[in-house]
Amino acid sequence: MTSVGQREISNIPPEWVDEIPTRPSPFKAVVVSVATIMLLGLGWAFWSWGPKALEVFLDDNVPIAMHFEPGQMLQALGLCFKAFGIVGVLCAVAGLLSLTRIAATYYILRTSLIAVYLAVVAYVVVVWIGLFDILD
Repeated sequence: MTSVGQREISNIPPEWVDEIPTRPSPFKAVVVSVATIMLLGLGWAFWSWGPKALEVFLDDNVPIAMHFEPGQMLQALGLCFKAFGIVGVLCAVAGLLSLTRIAATYYILRTSLIAVYLAVVAYVVVVWIGLFDILD
């Protein structure tokens, strides 16, 4: 049985070995550009619905709202929602620019995607601080 399994493994076509496509191609570049443009919708959703959803949540959970009101937690969360909106616009602009294939637009696209990471890290830090404020 072992020899049969080994024989099957040795008969795998070479093009199947690397299932994850790693070589750059124009199609993959367009997919990344379009996906980056689509972050505009996500940023807009955070910008417009985030503060309202937080307000509804805090209206239903008064003890949690009492923890957030004395500090700057509500303002920090509001800034995070606005940051997501701004990053969404930045990504949309970078995605549109990156449809033209020049080196500068590649770096602009990378910078906008790094901004997404920074906004998410800021949001996680604020929520982490808020969570431990509630638990104390």
